[in-house]
Amino acid sequence: RLPAQQSKPATCSVNPVCGRERNYPSGVTNHPQSVLIIGGGVAGMEAARIAALRGHRVTLFEKDSTLGGRLREACVPDFKKDLKKLLDWYEGQIGGSGIEFHLDCEVTPQLIADLDFDLAVLATGSVPLVPKIPGLKGELVVSCGQVLSGKKEVGKEVLILGGDLEGCETAVWLSQKGKKVRIIELLDTIATNVHLANRQMLLDMMDDLKVEIILKGKIIQVNKSGVSLVHEGENRFLECHSLVLAAGLIPLRSLSEALKEKGKPFYEVGDCQSPRNVHYAILDGFNVGFSI
Repeated sequence: RLPAQQSKPATCSVNPVCGRERNYPSGVTNHPQSVLIIGGGVAGMEAARIAALRGHRVTLFEKDSTLGGRLREACVPDFKKDLKKLLDWYEGQIGGSGIEFHLDCEVTPQLIADLDFDLAVLATGSVPLVPKIPGLKGELVVSCGQVLSGKKEVGKEVLILGGDLEGCETAVWLSQKGKKVRIIELLDTIATNVHLANRQMLLDMMDDLKVEIILKGKIIQVNKSGVSLVHEGENRFLECHSLVLAAGLIPLRSLSEALKEKGKPFYEVGDCQSPRNVHYAILDGFNVGFSI
């Protein structure tokens, strides 16, 4: 019997219409509106793309100097190179769809109050979850995003706190670069929210690369040379040169109140709504772009 996650209807992560073409007829809206998109990650870009195709007047603001958000970090490992093609395609779509977009422009409550728009899409993404562990904000600690983007370097021996998709993919990438990597996961399994085929691929890659996986391990202290943890009822100390955070993400919704005060309809998409993967970020953006 097939696992439940394999018995769902066929879908495509980058084409939400796949298999549902009759449910989403093409066509321009009879009621064009002025749409503000806050955030140029994949969910924001998809919402902007679809809204523009439907005839809305779309303005997108991105605080960084490039579009892509966390997608730009996700496509860094060689085994995720197809995501780079997706990023390039989205940049071409945004640049050629009549969308007015502004880079290096962080939206503030004052800017929201000053702008004239009919509705908004909040696509501000997420920030890394930092567990309340003594010493976790020391020099030893970096986030997956900082490592993948090249903003921070890691040493030869690396511990990764968290064994879901981001932690596992970062572990594979760092191992391929010659690092000795160990994953510390609080649960009794890893990659729990990953599609079955992708999960097996990651497990096989980590096995081939000799990534050590410590399950049911709880870090209780971090210092400049490593971490203290409780594992299988015993206290252990693991030395490392770097501790990479992959403990989850927190939605970034700091502009929600300003949008409520503006009194215009707004939607939350992507990690801003709930941190998940590229599939759901694109689906969020598409659904909102099509519905408005």
